[in-house]
Amino acid sequence: METYPNESVCSGKITNANLYICENIENRDTLCVFETCSKIPDFAKEKLYENFCIMKENIRKDVPEIVVISVPKSFKMPGNLKYVFSNLTRLID
Repeated sequence: METYPNESVCSGKITNANLYICENIENRDTLCVFETCSKIPDFAKEKLYENFCIMKENIRKDVPEIVVISVPKSFKMPGNLKYVFSNLTRLID
């Protein structure tokens, strides 16, 4: 999982989001997870190789029209992108 935190506060029409680039362990698809207007959790601040999931009840249906993310200038969004607006839940053994 790659993590791109956005520590800026959401205000007015601007929606900031943390971006997580995740790989589906079942089919190896890449999924971009946008977590809007939230402080990044401590567990997601490092490059982790642990399992995370997206809980159905956390998926947002009311997605913003524009989202601001903080990524390096060299970052390129993967082609044929699949994405979801949600937060991640860490799976603990």
